[in-house]
Amino acid sequence: MADRINKAELARRLDVSPPYISKLIRLKKLKFDDDGLIDYDEAVKQIKNSSERITNSIDTDGDEPQQEDYKYWKTESEKWKSKKEELDYQEKLKNLIPREKVEQDAFLIANLVKEQFLSMPESLCNIFAAESDPMVIREMWIKETKRVLTELADKLEDMNK
Repeated sequence: MADRINKAELARRLDVSPPYISKLIRLKKLKFDDDGLIDYDEAVKQIKNSSERITNSIDTDGDEPQQEDYKYWKTESEKWKSKKEELDYQEKLKNLIPREKVEQDAFLIANLVKEQFLSMPESLCNIFAAESDPMVIREMWIKETKRVLTELADKLEDMNK
């Protein structure tokens, strides 16, 4: 008959902590039967099939998987601390722009563009009404569009100073 064991015995045989076995169950990497028991060989097989990192920990008879998790998360934590320190440093150097300022400037620019383009038909409607040649109308429209875009570029340049 197969060797059926509970969580605590599985943890002892794999030389890991019982909370680690619970974690594997919670992550669906290990499935116990309804009676709370599992075949030892089946458990090892499930763990090996579910994650290379866990498999390596069990096969090497070395570090407990919790230690590997600790090392991984400690490294991740240090990476985030480093990124935060870099941002703090850039903020002190005034290389960063506050989000509110960027949003405010974007809103002003969008409104400026909208106003300029909405004023184009008003400035051209009388001229277009009197003109019947499509090529002349096209040239006038292009000329007005270039004028508006140039004016916008100048205003944006002034904003950046």
